[in-house]
Amino acid sequence: MSEVLSFKGHLAWMNGTPGPVIGLSAAALRGDGLYPGQRAISAAQEARGHAMLGDASETRRMLDLSEEQAAAARERREEAPPWLYYHVPGFFELQRGLAYRYLGRDDPRFNEKAADTLNEGLEALPGEMRGSEWAGEFVYQLGRVRLQAGEREAARLLGAELAGIAERLGSGRLGGRVGELR
Repeated sequence: MSEVLSFKGHLAWMNGTPGPVIGLSAAALRGDGLYPGQRAISAAQEARGHAMLGDASETRRMLDLSEEQAAAARERREEAPPWLYYHVPGFFELQRGLAYRYLGRDDPRFNEKAADTLNEGLEALPGEMRGSEWAGEFVYQLGRVRLQAGEREAARLLGAELAGIAERLGSGRLGGRVGELR
């Protein structure tokens, strides 16, 4: 049930509704006996919801919880459910970077933190995942960070990378995001 609630929280993020992102992700954290990786993603997602609302303190608190749970998951990899295959090196850095991106709209320090963290996360992804649709979303988010910083050329280059991923995968969703970075 926790995974379903967390995924509904993800869908709420995709729809741009921070209240349900927070509520659904918090509910996903309440499950007993959860693998720490499940707790880590739900906490990171809840942090993102708080960041969407500009609440830096609550964002940091939830990111700390996410990192604590991600560290526990790394120690217990053999217990990971198979549906968490995407919890690879770099994944939780990407989650943190996304939360910082929202805080970076109003605070350049968070914007810089977002750029560094998203870059680290993307560089740490296994090669076969770097060109995936879900990783393309983070290329787009890094481009948004660059636009927030006024770095139009860097955003354009990320848009070109995103266009290549979208074209190779035939992803209309990613293809639709390319224009925002150009």
